[in-house]
Amino acid sequence: MLGGRPLEPTVGTDVIDGIFRRRRVRTLQHDAPLLAERAGFLSHLLDEGISKWYARSTACMLLHVIRLLGLQSLRPVQMAEVEEASERWMTDTASHTTRRAGKTSRGSFTNAAVKWLQFQQVLILPSGLDRPFGPQISEFICFLREHRKLSPCHIHRNVGALNALAKWANEHDIELGTMSLLNIEEYLRGKRQAGWKPRTEASECSIFRGFFRYAATRNWIDNDISNGIQSPRVPRCSPVPRGPSWKDVQRLFEANSGSSPQQLRTKAILLLYNIYALRSAEVLRLTLDDLDWRNETLTVRRAKTGRIQQFPLQFDVGNAIIKYLYVRPHCSYRNLFVTVRTPHRPISNCLLRNLVAGQMDSAAITSTNRGPHALRHACATELLRKGTGLRDIADFLGHRDCRSVGIYAKHDLRSLRKVAAFSLRAIL
Repeated sequence: MLGGRPLEPTVGTDVIDGIFRRRRVRTLQHDAPLLAERAGFLSHLLDEGISKWYARSTACMLLHVIRLLGLQSLRPVQMAEVEEASERWMTDTASHTTRRAGKTSRGSFTNAAVKWLQFQQVLILPSGLDRPFGPQISEFICFLREHRKLSPCHIHRNVGALNALAKWANEHDIELGTMSLLNIEEYLRGKRQAGWKPRTEASECSIFRGFFRYAATRNWIDNDISNGIQSPRVPRCSPVPRGPSWKDVQRLFEANSGSSPQQLRTKAILLLYNIYALRSAEVLRLTLDDLDWRNETLTVRRAKTGRIQQFPLQFDVGNAIIKYLYVRPHCSYRNLFVTVRTPHRPISNCLLRNLVAGQMDSAAITSTNRGPHALRHACATELLRKGTGLRDIADFLGHRDCRSVGIYAKHDLRSLRKVAAFSLRAIL
């Protein structure tokens, strides 16, 4: 057997019988190929703490994975095969009459297939060097990581933008060495028609300029086109506030006053966003070790600059975190915030965004931005309204200079007091 944890057929039968109640479904699972391999994976999931409902759903999906991949025994499987099978799964409704091809169908199929095949150690993932511009993009990313010292979130953005451009160029038979400004403009035009906003386009253009500037120094391209990639004009100061008003922020706490684990976790997260104006990546990085209860300090690792800052732990914030810690699930992860449902793991950026957007919807709050960054804007705007100096706000938000704070300011402000004197009780 290749990898995984093989089980004897009798043990596999016991695992299946412990998940399903109906005899017909049990028989179907027993008669399908790779019973021991499927049961070993399901046993692993159950050991991690997943629910029986999730185990049943995964077991049923694995039968379709095996059928569409044509597996009678384990063999190495290319990721391209999984993607092709997921496409057939979207139109294969005849074999499962109760299923409808929804938005998440392909993702559910691919997720089950990838996790099972990885557990069995037979999934062959693309190396990255096989992709269009793969070696060049890998070298550029290595340069950004080792020499430019960019944060993981910035690295992830560069990888996504460059891979998308490389895929488009490959589909249009365009080589990296012959790529021109007309090709870049054609790519951007298609993205604008697909719904890209000027701010998104400007961010992508910045990534492309950096890549082609580096490509010119490595002689990968015939002509340096980096200076010709022009970003669209994006107003630095929007006439409309990008975050909710501070009164609306206060309403978020009124709408979330429950005592369930989800509500206690949500309240602690909202306080961290509103009082310390943290970014989502900084909230995700918080660990139990970042809370110094003896000295009443909170340690934050800045997502963009990489430096470490310490803040006084406000009473209300500390009290909310303590209440959450009483109901926080016991798990091996040291992250402060973990999922409530099993298997317990660190929360994701998507969960944070849905959490904040859901709270805004519940409180009927209108805002240009509806994600966690909107609360960061609200906190910065309130500090400006209170008369805090721009230099102090820049330090408080983790910016390198005061120019980044200009997006919050609409007129000249007086520096009346430092951020250190910021009173939580005076605002809440």
